[in-house]
Amino acid sequence: MKPTKLKILGLILAGILGIILIFFLWPLPKQLQSEANREPMRILDRNGKLLYESRDENFGLQEYLAFQDIPKDIIKIAVAVEDGTFYKHIGISPKGIIRAAWQNFLSGKIVSGGSTITQQLVRNRLKPEHRGYIYKIREILLALKLETRMFSQKRISK
Repeated sequence: MKPTKLKILGLILAGILGIILIFFLWPLPKQLQSEANREPMRILDRNGKLLYESRDENFGLQEYLAFQDIPKDIIKIAVAVEDGTFYKHIGISPKGIIRAAWQNFLSGKIVSGGSTITQQLVRNRLKPEHRGYIYKIREILLALKLETRMFSQKRISK
């Protein structure tokens, strides 16, 4: 019995839907999840004086600052400088990626980047040893996934 074109199309669509479902149900890498473990461990004496502080070497001398405590003007400036379409895209900017790829192709070297703030977050958290086309695809997919998880928070905080 020969499969019909409609059955083949249905199988292809079911496969694509399955891959998308698995992608969005698969957990994010640990580095892109909660900030809870970034607080330093502090040892105090009986009077509350700091004796020793241990920080995660990957995060340096940072102090946690709640989003609501960041001045709105600083957020607006950062978004304007780094990613003017931050509130309009889905984690990636196809236009920015194509523009950067074209400029890099014409110059024969990397002269421009098309990463969104979300892609920069993924790259900074994962700290890849080698960045190439395969890594860029992974970065794009993780940025899309991260945006879908953070979508409502991003739109509310605008």
